[in-house]
Amino acid sequence: MSTRGSFIIRRGDEAKELYISADAYPDGAGRDAVRLIKSLDLDRLFDLLMTEDDVFEFFPEDEIPGGEPHDFSLRLCMDAVRSGKPYVYQQMGKWFIQDSLTCEYGYEIILDDRLLFFYIGDQKKRQRGNRYDCEPTRAGYYPCHLKAIFAFNYIRQNETDEVVRQMYRVEKENKDQLRNYVPDPAKAEIPAPKKQGVRQLIIARKDLQMSPGKLAAQVSHASMAFIADMLRRGGADEELDMDTCEVAAYHVTVALTPEIYNDWLNGIFTKTICEARNRNHLMKAVTLAEELGLREGRDFFLIRDSCLTELEPEEYDENGVGRTLTCIGFRPLRDEIAHAISRKYQLYR
Repeated sequence: MSTRGSFIIRRGDEAKELYISADAYPDGAGRDAVRLIKSLDLDRLFDLLMTEDDVFEFFPEDEIPGGEPHDFSLRLCMDAVRSGKPYVYQQMGKWFIQDSLTCEYGYEIILDDRLLFFYIGDQKKRQRGNRYDCEPTRAGYYPCHLKAIFAFNYIRQNETDEVVRQMYRVEKENKDQLRNYVPDPAKAEIPAPKKQGVRQLIIARKDLQMSPGKLAAQVSHASMAFIADMLRRGGADEELDMDTCEVAAYHVTVALTPEIYNDWLNGIFTKTICEARNRNHLMKAVTLAEELGLREGRDFFLIRDSCLTELEPEEYDENGVGRTLTCIGFRPLRDEIAHAISRKYQLYR
């Protein structure tokens, strides 16, 4: 079906507008918007929605997600939230919902107030107070009219089909009156979808019987590995001391995903430290990680001690330097991804 529309998600003064290229009807994109509200952490979705320019800003050149930007898709929204990977979208801008001849329906999610705004196109009259109010097009069409406001908890208290029916009912009435759908106080409060956390997983070998200080040093190496790798790959600009002309500092650019920056770096640095019985048991974590699509040297790092103090070498590199594998450190991961690995291990004791 070729009915076009706008899907907009707004937080504060920032709005991300996606194009609905087909089936913008309430039974299509409207139903999808309701499902998002019922099932997803929408603040995380907002952070993961990125334009091509955003992606170039956040990701190193060799890690830019491939493919063309996408239109609105329920499946892609769900995939992004579950995987923590960006949803690169084709930015439409508010001009599209301002042309109600071509934009037949609009769905705007307001995160601050937890509301869904429902708009209808084909409007030849002005709607005062409309967020998208502007002069009519040459064909005489004004912006889509705001017809109904649905509180998130109303949506969660009712079946999806019932919310869709209300959208069609509002459209059929074709009145100027704005309809507000608020939750029924007699019904139980429906909690929002649980916000998934982000944690860093580190697994250390138990069989090496490292002293507390040695163990702490190896776990610290594992914790720092991902950010140290980003710093090394970020490139460095020298800042010179104007008096001595010597290097006074290095400015390094680090590209962190919104997930790591917002939920981990600006959070509480959640970490889980597990134990592996031996080297083979530790290496099973590598197999699990690779099955989940994680890559060594980007998503996880194997830590090898140089054996200068208490450990004996288990292997030698091409230069004859002895090494012993002590632990594995992951970059901060979504809770469910980290748990898919850590559930095979017990906490370090």
